Amino acid sequence: MNRRSCRIIIIAVSLLLGGCTSFRSRAVKICPGKNSVSEAIAALRKRSEKITAIKANGICDVKFFDRRGKAIKESFPVRIWAEPPRQICLHADILFNPAAIIAGANEREFWLCSTLLKYYAWGRFDGDGSITFVENVPPVLLSFSPQLLFEAMGLVNIENPSRWTLQNDGNSDILEKSTIDGKIIKRIHINTCDYTVRAVEYLNRSGRVIAFIELDDYKIIADELTTPHKIAIVQSNAHGVLTSVTIKLSKIQLIELSDRQRKALFNRPKPDGFDKVLKITE
Repeated sequence: MNRRSCRIIIIAVSLLLGGCTSFRSRAVKICPGKNSVSEAIAALRKRSEKITAIKANGICDVKFFDRRGKAIKESFPVRIWAEPPRQICLHADILFNPAAIIAGANEREFWLCSTLLKYYAWGRFDGDGSITFVENVPPVLLSFSPQLLFEAMGLVNIENPSRWTLQNDGNSDILEKSTIDGKIIKRIHINTCDYTVRAVEYLNRSGRVIAFIELDDYKIIADELTTPHKIAIVQSNAHGVLTSVTIKLSKIQLIELSDRQRKALFNRPKPDGFDKVLKITE
């Protein structure tokens, strides 16, 4: 693993969340971790099973670089819907357009589109569960990678336990996922006291960290179920250029979705009316 790139991303996330310490040092006490991968996955699954669907409102701060290398900062309201095991939808309200940016995913595919930029991109999830880094999508859209948004809400779906290993580091259990040929492509950092996900690292096959999520400010939303109210997503491309999103959620609630709502939110929209349509491949 490229330790330097990991440190850079961790520092960037810490600054975004307004702190100067990493997630590893935030727990007040040390609690024993789980004894096996199956125990860890069962604990995470137990949390997800309490959730039918989530709706959240918040304010999003985006930092990215445009095509000329100029740093851009934007802030706008967002609405998020999530439904286990893997469905997510985000609408960004920009310039009085409540769906100026739409990012979404279901169990098969993901999409990013903007009615402002007239840009539409979509793709299918990699077979090994790794992250597809998109080079040709406008930076402001890339900041909302739907492949990351779902887990940024604290919802983790582990399908094949045999590909995972578990280690403990103080107040964190760390689940590591590897490809068939032994390449680590993901790390999940879990607080051992409340067993909430606090950070997720995504690595490419050469071991470089290409995305990092930190989850903070967990609060009870119903029946002792907690969700993060502050999340940060940082991504870096092959040149080390960072894009970042910080979302502060002011309202999160459990909801029941109708079939009509589910279809509208979690099915890929048609690419009609867009000037640029891109299919993302592995």
